[in-house]
Amino acid sequence: MDGNGYVTTFSEGKCYILKNGKPVAEGQRRGKSYCVALQPDKYGEGHAAVVTANHKLWHQRLAHLSPSNLLKLSKMVDGMTSLEDQGNASSEFCETCVQSKLTKQPFNGTRPPTTRVLERIHSDLCGPIRPTAYIRLNTSLL
Repeated sequence: MDGNGYVTTFSEGKCYILKNGKPVAEGQRRGKSYCVALQPDKYGEGHAAVVTANHKLWHQRLAHLSPSNLLKLSKMVDGMTSLEDQGNASSEFCETCVQSKLTKQPFNGTRPPTTRVLERIHSDLCGPIRPTAYIRLNTSLL
């Protein structure tokens, strides 16, 4: 807003938005934030931005919620445009969802069973570890 010539001032629990010294909107403090109400009848022409959200945008905003749950949610809340009129969203491709569903396949080969004690040992190397041990080792075999 600053780049478009608007100035915002905060005073005594109120917020004023001015353009060229003339008030455009005002708001009241509610808790730790300010609620700005646009009043075209009080300040003349209203200034607001409207975004038409589609399935894909709501899907991304709501942590990649499934199309069926998006449709249910759009019927339950105010302020969310009805997604029912926008057609079927299940056909839209979401690369993030596809990547999150990829899993590593199990190993194909099997190893023959061991016949003696300690024939096969599974271990892990941990380190570097600070502080260094008294014998100047900073790794550990687990």
